[in-house]
This record gives sequence, structure tokens and C-alpha cells, in this order.
Amino acid sequence: MRLLLMLLFFLSCSDENDNTTESNFNINLAHLDYLSETISLDSTEVLIVYIYADAPDYERIEAAGEGITAVDDVARAALVYLKYYEQFGGEENLEKAKNALKFVLYMQAEDGQFYNFIFDDHTINRDGRTSIKSFDYWSIRAIRAMSYGYSVFISNDQAFAGQLKSAVELTFPHIEKWMASKGQYILRFPVNIPLWLINNAGDQSSELVLGLIDFYIATGDVRAEEYIRKLTDGLVKFQISTGEYSGAHLSWQNLWHAWGAHQVQAVSEAYTLFKEEKWLTSLTRGADFLSKVVAEDNLNELTFIGTDSVTVNKYPQIAYGIHAVSSGLMEAYLVTKNEEYRESMMKGLDWFNGGNSAGVVMYDPSTGRTFDGIDLNGVNMNSGAESTIEALLLFLEMRENGFLY
Repeated sequence: MRLLLMLLFFLSCSDENDNTTESNFNINLAHLDYLSETISLDSTEVLIVYIYADAPDYERIEAAGEGITAVDDVARAALVYLKYYEQFGGEENLEKAKNALKFVLYMQAEDGQFYNFIFDDHTINRDGRTSIKSFDYWSIRAIRAMSYGYSVFISNDQAFAGQLKSAVELTFPHIEKWMASKGQYILRFPVNIPLWLINNAGDQSSELVLGLIDFYIATGDVRAEEYIRKLTDGLVKFQISTGEYSGAHLSWQNLWHAWGAHQVQAVSEAYTLFKEEKWLTSLTRGADFLSKVVAEDNLNELTFIGTDSVTVNKYPQIAYGIHAVSSGLMEAYLVTKNEEYRESMMKGLDWFNGGNSAGVVMYDPSTGRTFDGIDLNGVNMNSGAESTIEALLLFLEMRENGFLY
């Protein structure tokens, strides 16, 4: 889908050469490769990604009490390797993506839900709060990676593609459980919560919409279309309509946070696919809000606590948040051609190149490291899996759509 959008974009804007940039964003997978390791699980070779790597020596570190790797990160790493393969080639990148997806498949239970972590002895963490078998964020990330993987592998490895498709379909009953509540709400300030959003969360639901869009485009599955339409309607309903931060698609209850805020991206891609006019209004209002987030120095979190009362937190700023905001602005620009969205997107991107409150370059193209964030104490110079992967995903998405080369 994104390659098609890029083609349409160039056909309609072939004279707008200033949409690309020569900014210092050489897409270097070296640090991700370093964090990754191929291991054997039940005689199957899989790729894992270590959670943390702390400065100054960047030794690979597990998450204490949780494990050495997680579906959360490996699924996103699979997306990086798949997109990198599509744009730059290299059979080794396709093999890494395949092995990462094999890990994701290994972590799926028979009922379609996923465990998240494995310990250093390679056993599954079945009891930890962030790993217990459930239909939570890690399951949704698994769906997104497997859906995109299916779209790539269907042309060169149909047997493996079939495994991915079956694994995605195995999750559908868990989506159905939420869809059964369509039209029902929890009455809350400042916006009633649509009960059919996955775990009542806008951020998780937006990630699922993105995965289901990839699955629908590759398969034409009518169930996926139904889920996309219902979830997108939920995201539109879960949006602030008044006040200083009007347009914010809430993440959870009365909160908006930058990390995982893919709501504008999801609504934009759904609109591109199905052309529902009510979604166009929502995505433009959402993109106006994201432009304000960037203009106010990349806000991290808003808590709506009264009729006209909002608590604003600027920190911490992390690659995960910058990616979500920038990708939303990118997709909104591709739909509307509103120059403000493109300018805000490029300003957000510049966070990695030193255009931030710390004045520090956060992405090092010579090593592929992205620092873990900025807070009130300055720059966290560790470089773990999430920061590394989220930065690379943003760069690849922007290159895919003609904004980097």
C-alpha cells in the first residue's frame, strides 16, 4: 500500500522536488544487527532482539525479571528487515525477517493469543504481567508483522506465507469479542470511550488497524475490512472536539501520549482505502493537533482533567513517540497535500538530527544507534531495541513515500 501511495504521490506532485531531503539519515542496520541473535527454539532457528544496550560499551542486556527478548520488539524488527529488503534488497535481510517472524509464530498459543518474553534459558515467560498469554499490545504487533510478512512472502515462499496467514486468522475470534460491543460506550470525561476499541485503547486499536490494512490489501479478507471499518469509527469517536488541544485522538481514558499514537496514521490509511468522508474530517483535525504537538517542542503526554484543564508533559521524548507523530503527519499529508503537515513532519524528523530541546543528534548514521530519549536530566545515551527499531521504521516509511532518499 505504501509503495502505491508513493507512486501516486510522485505522479501527482512530480514538480515538487522539495518534498525530499538530503538530511543525514543514512539507514544503517548495524546496531539492530548487533542487538539481534539467531538461536534455536525446539530445533527451529529464530531471530531474537535483546531489549537493552547501555552506554558506553552498549553490551546487550535483558529486561530484569522479564526476559532477554520479546514479541514486542522482534515483531517490529521483522518490519524493519522486510521494509529494508523491499527498498535495498539483500537476501540476508529477508532471511532475518523470516527468522524474526518464526519467533513470533513460536510465541503464539493454540488459542491465537501470544506470550511476550522468553528467559535467558529460552523458556517462555508465562506468568509475568508483561508476558502473560493475552490479546494485548504484543499480540497486535505480532498481527501487524505477520500481515506485512504475508504480503512479502506470498510471492517467494508460499508455504511460509500460508503459516503467517493462518496465524493472523487465528487471532480473529479475539478481535470479534471486541467488535461485539460496537455502538456501546463507557461514559467518561472528556470523551466517551468506545467499548469496541481493543482493550478500550486508541493506541492499541490504531496499531491493529495498520496491521489489518496490510492483511486486507494482501488477501481481500472481508472480515479484516469489517474490523478496519469498525475500529476506525471507534478512533474517530475517541477524539477531543473542543479546547486548546482539539483534534487529539485519545490513547487511553483521558490521556493522549505520543508513544504509540498511530491514530492519525491509521485513520489516514483507512480513508485512503475506503474513502469514508467522516474519516477525512477526523484525520485532518488529528493532523492539526499533531502539528501543534511538534510546534510545542514535541510534547509527550496530555492529561485532560477538567472542562478546560489539561496537564502537559513535555518529557520524556523518545523515538517511539517521534515516529508515531511523524508518520501520522506523513500519511495525512499524502491524503490532503496540506503543506503544514509536511513541514511539521520534517520538523519532527529533525529531532533525530539535533533539532530537539537538548540540541543533541539522537541518531548516529555511522553506527545505527538511536539514543533512548531526552528527559529533564538530558539525553539518555543508552540505545535499546525499541529506540533503534522505531527510528529505523520511521526512516524507512519516509523513504518509501519519497521524503528521504
